[in-house]
Amino acid sequence: QNPQHVAVAMTVEVLELLEVFGKAREAGQEALSPRQLAEAAEEMADVTMYGLQLAYTLNIDLARGISPQASDETTALAELKRLAGKGRGDCFAQAMLLAADSRFVAEVFQWMCPTEVSALQAGQCPQALAEIARAFEKLFRRMLQLADTLAIDLSGEVSRKISIVDRRVSLENDPV
Repeated sequence: QNPQHVAVAMTVEVLELLEVFGKAREAGQEALSPRQLAEAAEEMADVTMYGLQLAYTLNIDLARGISPQASDETTALAELKRLAGKGRGDCFAQAMLLAADSRFVAEVFQWMCPTEVSALQAGQCPQALAEIARAFEKLFRRMLQLADTLAIDLSGEVSRKISIVDRRVSLENDPV
């Protein structure tokens, strides 16, 4: 996978999440409605899936960035949510900060040429990779905090999305 494309896709999903909050704010709501909360949970699952794909593509251990005792190989998403701590401010402010973090991650890739992206994936640009990892870990921590604030079962939402994708793939591959 090309990390540039994954970063852009993740940013699009963050913006879709922000749109849910924006519509609630425009309507003068203090909190998300149950339907909006379900939409937010779905968008957060999408962000998480793209985020995990980006971390895997670049060999970034997101769990370790959240807590030195954690590891992507041994730490469940629910445990990471606990380790990330509580978010600050209301969910609208947290969503805005998440969008800003996402923009920064995508911006890092914006000006990279294909050879630079390949070098990054090959581990030949440790400084750039460390910068991306720090920004991405911050984004992921903030998203876990937002999930906590909204009482969203992010693990459950990601599992649900994966099963939907799996069904689509099996239908596409099933000769009729």
